[in-house]
Amino acid sequence: MLGVPTNKVNVKSHPHGGSFGGKGGARGTDIAAMLSRKAGGRPVKWIEDRVEYLTAGGSQAWDRHYEASLAVDDAGMVTGYRVSLVDDLGASGEGFGAISAAKPLAAFTGPYTIGVAQYDLTLVATNKVPASPYRGMGPPPHFFVLEQMMDIAARGLGRDPAEFRRANFIGAEQFPYTIPSGNEYDSGSYEEVLDSALELADYDELRRWQAGARDDGRLVGVGVASAIEPGVFDWNAYAIVGMPQTGVPEGATVSVDIMGMLTVRVGFSCEGQGQYTLVSQIVADYFGVEMDSVRVVYLDTQSAPPSFGPGGSRLGVAITGAVLGACERLAQKMSAVAARLTGSDAGDVELRDGKFVVKGKPGAEMSLPQVAGTMLARSDLLPDDVDPDPSATHVWTAPGRTRADEEGRAKSYLTAAQAVHVVVVEIDRDTGTVEILKYCLADDCGTRLNPVVVEGQTDGSVVQGIGAALYEQYAYDEDGQPLVASFADYLIPTIGEVPAIDKTAVVTPSPFTPLGAKGCGEGAIHTTPAAVMCAVNDALAPLGVLAREVPASPERLWRLIREPDPKREEP
Repeated sequence: MLGVPTNKVNVKSHPHGGSFGGKGGARGTDIAAMLSRKAGGRPVKWIEDRVEYLTAGGSQAWDRHYEASLAVDDAGMVTGYRVSLVDDLGASGEGFGAISAAKPLAAFTGPYTIGVAQYDLTLVATNKVPASPYRGMGPPPHFFVLEQMMDIAARGLGRDPAEFRRANFIGAEQFPYTIPSGNEYDSGSYEEVLDSALELADYDELRRWQAGARDDGRLVGVGVASAIEPGVFDWNAYAIVGMPQTGVPEGATVSVDIMGMLTVRVGFSCEGQGQYTLVSQIVADYFGVEMDSVRVVYLDTQSAPPSFGPGGSRLGVAITGAVLGACERLAQKMSAVAARLTGSDAGDVELRDGKFVVKGKPGAEMSLPQVAGTMLARSDLLPDDVDPDPSATHVWTAPGRTRADEEGRAKSYLTAAQAVHVVVVEIDRDTGTVEILKYCLADDCGTRLNPVVVEGQTDGSVVQGIGAALYEQYAYDEDGQPLVASFADYLIPTIGEVPAIDKTAVVTPSPFTPLGAKGCGEGAIHTTPAAVMCAVNDALAPLGVLAREVPASPERLWRLIREPDPKREEP
């Protein structure tokens, strides 16, 4: 048995964003609503400038200190993973921030067949800005730690990091696969995703080029990292912070009018993630009409069907299930009407190209407007068991979820998307500046319901991940006073720091979801910080030092290059 030593890693904070947003804005909304009620219903506007938000808003995330260790047997298989985490929740230490510390359980051992795992979690409250969920909700820094440990183990064994990961991947024949925390991964082909990424990057040639560049004294690194994106969350994912129940519903109502216009009523507002487009696309495809014949309407909480909305990489899958269920119910109702009006059996009527067609009877058909008009105007012609309202509602919830057991194990997230990123970096010896020379990735999020949206989600989360790894930091002085008050102090990646991103896709449809889709809204941020830091540490490897803290700023790397690392890893 080869024991890989414990490594300590600090993951510093960066501001809110992503699926849930920051709590600063939420508090402002609460205050505005309260004042509006006090003012007799008059509108109240909350205004918060950048300085106020950065110094007092709910914008801190992932201020964590990790100690982690792996157990690896003589055959190079990882048999155990142990994590001890101290998570700084900032002022008030509210439970909403603690969700980010609970979520890593849903993919605790990543894409690997690690049979035993332990999580020792300590949450602390400090006088820093309150913590809030950030895109990814906690697994991104966890994967940063896991992937660094995989690289440390590979170097200790003299193994190529890509092949070491391949040897420890969950096999395609093992799905659905249950990890030590009790969560279940639905499907995947991890070796295929790895092969696709390595081929896209021309990995063997990269390693040959790297050897030559190192001979010239350059600090160049190639990082390979793989991670899981849990999708379609359930409350049991957060049982360790007091949310043991299950069931997160999403509902939709689909109706058609006498002009053939289809309306979909949902319970969530459009937040720029493309779900309204997806809804229109699904309904138009189902009924065989153009997308401009479909409109999406947001209802208030008193009028809408049960709905949670976006969060936890769930809404694309959940709203697809809700909309398809409503479409099916509406089509069945309208088919029964068309059958009565054409003197046919309901089983002989099928929906085809926007019309209800009687099989075996050429010309016996009715359009959507004709059937809807009859339902609205001539209820006397309808079957007795058919409601004359040309609409239907369906509420979808993720199937197969389980309540957490006494140790907190549960089937929590319905899907598990997977990705492999390959990153090439060079570190300037004189300044410590990191330049990303190449970025390639392959991912599998099941059926891509709207490929353009998936691509946009991926590009955006890669940029966020680069910021997390190299730039973004909430800094405080020795007295706990914030030093970040504007974007002059708080660095984010610009177009000059973002490389071209080469992407390819593998598709293993989920057997548990409508149309085989998996959650993808948080996307590449699960893998990007890990991949970038794997590349940074690969570049530093000839010096015998390890970057344990993010962001890997020029100053930190400059000091590492010039000063011996007191925690220098031993194989």
